[in-house]
Amino acid sequence: MIDINEIIELKADLQKLLKKSSPLPPLNDAFFINGIEINLEDQIDNQPFTILLDDGEFYELTIEFGMLAHETLDRTTQRNEKLTKIELSDSEKILHLLEAIKVLKTLTSHSDP
Repeated sequence: MIDINEIIELKADLQKLLKKSSPLPPLNDAFFINGIEINLEDQIDNQPFTILLDDGEFYELTIEFGMLAHETLDRTTQRNEKLTKIELSDSEKILHLLEAIKVLKTLTSHSDP
């Protein structure tokens, strides 16, 4: 059984680390979003491309490209980056929070003098 207090404590720890890490770095492969990839493919089936944003929430990032207009060759004008908040079960929340804390601790340890 999942302990709700564990989730609350992990969220508090995450918020502390987010404050130390703010602003988050630009996300690889995204032009307009700062965040951290949370990769749990080995632990959760059908895991979407999940990122953590400064608000401490987890989102799925989808990048789409429209058809190129004949007047322009600039792919960035046809690019759409869409964020969708992910609804997680309690057990998935714990996995995401633990991974996010691990990644942020690594980030902050690299930035500390």
